[in-house]
Amino acid sequence: YNYLNVPQTVTLNADKEDWFTLTGDAKQVVQLGANEVKGVRFRIKATGLGFRKLTVRAQGTSRADAVRREVEIVPNGKRFEQAFNGRLSGNVQQTVTIPESAIKDASNILIKIYPGFFSTVIEGMDKILRMPFGCFEQTSSVTYPNLLVLDYMKRTKRTTPEIQMKAEQYVNVGYQRLLSYEVDGGGFSWFGSAPANKVLTAYGLQEFADMLAVWDVDESMIQRTRDWEARNQNADGSWSPDKDYIDEGLGPMWKDNLLSTAYITWGMAESGKAIKGDMGAVDKAMNYIRGHASEAKDNYALAILANAMVSAAPDDPATISVLDRLIEQRTDEDGKTFWKTEQATMTFCRGDYSNVETTALAAYALIRSGRQPDVATRALEWLISKRDPSGTWGTTQATILTLKAMVASMGAQTQRGEATVTVMVNGNEAGTARITPQNADVLQQIDAKSFVKPGDNDVQLIITGTGTMMYGISAYHYIPWEVIREPKSPMEITVKYDRERLQKDETLTCDVTVAYVPGNIGPVPVAVNAVDRIGILPEPKSANMVVVDLGIPPGFSVEQGDLADLVDRKVITRFETTGRQVILYFDKIEAGKPVAMKIRMKAQFPLKARTPESVVYQYYEPDRRTVAAPVDLEVVGA
Repeated sequence: YNYLNVPQTVTLNADKEDWFTLTGDAKQVVQLGANEVKGVRFRIKATGLGFRKLTVRAQGTSRADAVRREVEIVPNGKRFEQAFNGRLSGNVQQTVTIPESAIKDASNILIKIYPGFFSTVIEGMDKILRMPFGCFEQTSSVTYPNLLVLDYMKRTKRTTPEIQMKAEQYVNVGYQRLLSYEVDGGGFSWFGSAPANKVLTAYGLQEFADMLAVWDVDESMIQRTRDWEARNQNADGSWSPDKDYIDEGLGPMWKDNLLSTAYITWGMAESGKAIKGDMGAVDKAMNYIRGHASEAKDNYALAILANAMVSAAPDDPATISVLDRLIEQRTDEDGKTFWKTEQATMTFCRGDYSNVETTALAAYALIRSGRQPDVATRALEWLISKRDPSGTWGTTQATILTLKAMVASMGAQTQRGEATVTVMVNGNEAGTARITPQNADVLQQIDAKSFVKPGDNDVQLIITGTGTMMYGISAYHYIPWEVIREPKSPMEITVKYDRERLQKDETLTCDVTVAYVPGNIGPVPVAVNAVDRIGILPEPKSANMVVVDLGIPPGFSVEQGDLADLVDRKVITRFETTGRQVILYFDKIEAGKPVAMKIRMKAQFPLKARTPESVVYQYYEPDRRTVAAPVDLEVVGA
């Protein structure tokens, strides 16, 4: 950019770094006329990995400037992750295995020390923001951790200005976005179109009630939403399941009135107390629940009932009875407590993820009721052990329910005592974490990359001093694409390009096909209640809440009109674009009905590049995924 009114001769120099080689000259000279703008390209070949710096310096006739950009170079392979979590009540030793076939210098082991639940919540707040958030529940759950943090800091008078500012920013954005999902006539739906969903709306009422404690929420919106729920209440005090919500593999409990009634009662009770609203609908619902609570057998249903009843009538004998039944049906294992379920949850979760939701719900109900705190504590420890390498619990709903239970358990507690944790990896000291009352809210992380080797890696955490903390050991490695054999999954994706070599400014067509093939995996085994029977949850007729993360080749721009057309034709429900990906949201994909799409991309620069990987997965069962390998593309031209 020549901002002068006279011509300039500008000399450009690219700093040499150890992570790339230049395929041309490191020095270029450009003649610029007065107020003229020109572009110059340096071609580089990346030879290193990780986040690296690229610096270009410009020296003009009378002015100089420089620009530095951070570039991420990722290995040419599929990423695999491992996680080990627990309470650091004594020394810990863990073996982490990195396959011999892993890409060289691309593996790492990270050790995290959590002095208390608050540091866990803060990490969850940061990591959940990286999840896609296309529907109402996902947007709610991206907003929710920030509410929990703000509420905790307000209650304990332990404000951290940077965290507060960040949380408030996301709460404001999330609140405005949530309002866009309100349906004309009342209530909220997954993607903002009619009909509204009563259970999902009740989840929204819970969040708006919690939000009201820390943010300026429109109480008239809460009131009209409660009025809408009340208008849909049956004469006997129950709420019938949403017609479009019960036939997609949710399981038998969602097909009668009890579970829907309990969930909606919970949202109505929380929001009613928050705005001091009329509780007539809640009282009617409680009469129905009292008469039908004995019909709830599954732990997920019992946990929902317990939360509704603790919120609406905490001292009611029927509430105490449900809590006692919930406690009786727990599973105790290795000093931890959890609850199993055969029920698909309100967000279509099944298997391990539904067990996490159920345990978090049970722990939350026990904490709020004040009953059996030792059981609740062991449940929180089980939940901590289920944290994934990214610091979340797999899905937005499982993560939010876990974080809610943790925040509810904290009160004004803080880390007591002082301790030092020394991390040894393969006999080498990788780092030390010092824990004091002053930094008890701070997550401490130690990077052991320098000491990681193929094969077995010995990781030791040696603690001296006093206090109890939690730890997380996460590891990742990459396996070359050419040796990857994708396991069978009920979700399938193919990504093909109409060519792999083209001219600058030409358009490339990407053909994407997504399919749901339930026969690719057997029925999901689920343990029933607290006994050793095994139930079978059959595969549903459609995959719900499907997400496609389509990798965009570097130097290409996506034709937005193609994406908008897919929404108009109801092929997809919603889309979002970033610099490196297009995220496509599907309400559902039916078995035996593959979805084919054509998406055009324009080549903007001459280059040789590899596309990012593309992946399809079920949002609330993220292990059900398939990855499409990258493709090499070449763009030629001046």
